[in-house]
Amino acid sequence: MGHDPVAYLAVTLFLLSYFASVLFSNDTLKSLDALAVLFPGLLIAYILLHSPPGCVHYISWCLLLYVATCSCLIILMFVQSNYVNPARILFEGGSAALVVPNDVLAGTIFSPVAAAVWVYDRHPLMKALAVCSLFILAIAVYLTQSRVAILTLFFMVLLYLFFRDRQRFLITGAMVSIALFLIDALLDLGIIRNFWLLREQNSRLGIWLAGLMHWSDHPILGFGPSNFEIAYELGLTELSVPEWVTMEPRRVPWAHSLYVEALVERGLLGLIALVFLMAVIFLRLGDHAKSSDNPLSSFHFFIFIAFCGFAFAGAFEPTMQRIWVANSLFIFLGLACIRHKTSASDRS
Repeated sequence: MGHDPVAYLAVTLFLLSYFASVLFSNDTLKSLDALAVLFPGLLIAYILLHSPPGCVHYISWCLLLYVATCSCLIILMFVQSNYVNPARILFEGGSAALVVPNDVLAGTIFSPVAAAVWVYDRHPLMKALAVCSLFILAIAVYLTQSRVAILTLFFMVLLYLFFRDRQRFLITGAMVSIALFLIDALLDLGIIRNFWLLREQNSRLGIWLAGLMHWSDHPILGFGPSNFEIAYELGLTELSVPEWVTMEPRRVPWAHSLYVEALVERGLLGLIALVFLMAVIFLRLGDHAKSSDNPLSSFHFFIFIAFCGFAFAGAFEPTMQRIWVANSLFIFLGLACIRHKTSASDRS
């Protein structure tokens, strides 16, 4: 409480919004199960908050292993499965954390930290591990063909270029875009072709519209955590969309958007609490990066880039029902509120 009252208020409001939404939920048992997902992340945030000042460099090694683990698990499931459908492979793999192809985001989001270890770490072993982790992650993203993971990677690269040289950002951004397009064309990776399919595979829009149609039935506290499907099915019976909008024929147990999910499941209070918490994390991580001796080479700066990637990806896929999403949010919270020390000690 005495360390950062604003952050304390943000966490308190976030948790209270969850508890209140559970109490008035349409399905209390499902909401209690969704609430339980938060507690491992809270423990992680508590441990990070009480870590010694200047230990971010060593925490980056843990995040590097996290990227490698997520990527290896996805590749392992592909190797062991006879199926070519990524969603079926992940389902058959039986992973409690990685359920759909887009869950490759679990590793993608922290890839800037792995890149920082590769470039700025002084330990040859960790540099080699960082290169291997990024290479394995690239294979995992390619195997899953996750559009949101590719977009998030591209967004974080552009964000880094923006902070590195704002005056030449448009030129460097255009050069990176052209380079990626040429690599995709020469190696026939199918990345651009995969995005072109969005003309026919745009079911996210229908999901969001259907779910939001009845959010006003419970405007303050929402339908309850993990109850988006109730709102979706209510809206689906009344929704009228243009022919070019594809409707999802399968069950839709989550909103495929942190922000839509917060509004529908936890109401205006939940959305305000989430945005407030993420704004505090954003500002604290930004302050840590700015106060470093050399912000562009500070691990705090790359953690800041990673959080921006998390916030960006949150608009298109993640759900707080997935434990890696809750854990990631609280990892960023712990790192945002950790007592800061200069980057010279970070790289020692």
